[in-house]
Amino acid sequence: EILIAVLDRQYNEDLVEEIRSAGAATRMLIDGDVAGGIQAARSESRIDMCIGRGGSPEGIVTACGVKALGGQIQGILAPGDDSEKQIGEQAGLLFDHIYEMDDMVSSDNTFFVATGVTDGPLVAGVRKRDGIIFTESIVIRGKTGTVRKVFAEYQINRWLD
Repeated sequence: EILIAVLDRQYNEDLVEEIRSAGAATRMLIDGDVAGGIQAARSESRIDMCIGRGGSPEGIVTACGVKALGGQIQGILAPGDDSEKQIGEQAGLLFDHIYEMDDMVSSDNTFFVATGVTDGPLVAGVRKRDGIIFTESIVIRGKTGTVRKVFAEYQINRWLD
């Protein structure tokens, strides 16, 4: 009954096999590892967990949103090559360490904002109709846990004049 979101990449194939052999279902994400992590922290989402390898910046952005929603996140650093590891070590990062949420985001005064470019489970993508562009964003405030959807309209001809 557990649904686990995983970024659909070759380097996550063994992880997907392990998840499925344990009896859990997977939702493969073509892209959107940040959205997958946020969905896992939202009570109305069907996704229970988001697991796998992704980018470090995306992990920190996700941690801001997950913390604001009252969820949990952990991460380890997995450098792509020796030069990435060397740069990380010079910056004081630990590679044999599990980073907890408060290690990634120490404050509870965070904002997470995402605007859809393409359609996804978190927000709709950009739409264009009759000279108007429509966007949808989600805003999560850490201090209060408030989640808001923001819908915006932009008239194209105003930018062309």
